[in-house]
Amino acid sequence: DLIGEKIYMLEKRLAKKILGIKLEGSPRSITQGQLKNKVLIIIVADNVPTSIFKDEPFFKGKIRTWKIMDVEEKTSNKEKRISNSIEQIKIKVENLVKELK
Repeated sequence: DLIGEKIYMLEKRLAKKILGIKLEGSPRSITQGQLKNKVLIIIVADNVPTSIFKDEPFFKGKIRTWKIMDVEEKTSNKEKRISNSIEQIKIKVENLVKELK
């Protein structure tokens, strides 16, 4: 899996508490087929290069990067760091929605 199960469970609990949303499923990689007709990809990570999408000949969309740091098992203050990340993502999504209107 892409992130530790304990961290993901904490993220799910905090997303429910902070935003009132229920995260379902597990993190997973995107497939070439899923990329084919997308017009916008948003990378929500500070350690994923845009080149992995730009170098794909079947992806013609735009790429945005939201530099959100991962929280790992060894990270101190996990709950606070995850809460901050959730708030950052919330603001970025709200701004994106306004921009796309």
